[in-house]
Amino acid sequence: MFPNTQGQHMHHGSLYKVFRPARKTAGRPDLRWHDLRHTGPTNAAPYATTRELMTFMGHSTMSAALIYQHAVEDRMAGLSAAMNTQIPAYRPTRTDSRGHRQDGWAIMRTTRDR
Repeated sequence: MFPNTQGQHMHHGSLYKVFRPARKTAGRPDLRWHDLRHTGPTNAAPYATTRELMTFMGHSTMSAALIYQHAVEDRMAGLSAAMNTQIPAYRPTRTDSRGHRQDGWAIMRTTRDR
């Protein structure tokens, strides 16, 4: 993935000479190199099909690509919560025999009391 100047595999020691200071600068000294492999597909998962994730990551099985689908579930939960704040709860109303408006709870009480 990251070749050396001769086009061959980079030795992990050379990689870490750059990576260690970079993660410290980013305030993430706990970050591992392999963590970066998951960042791309996790960010792509809400916008990509499982087949596209498989191709992107070079996975030959669907189960390997499905690891990243948790991002889709998290996104759906957030989307649902956002929609709930935009759509007011349905509360039926009616007017009683005296012309007073009743909300949904009053309707339920009067219907139940009959």
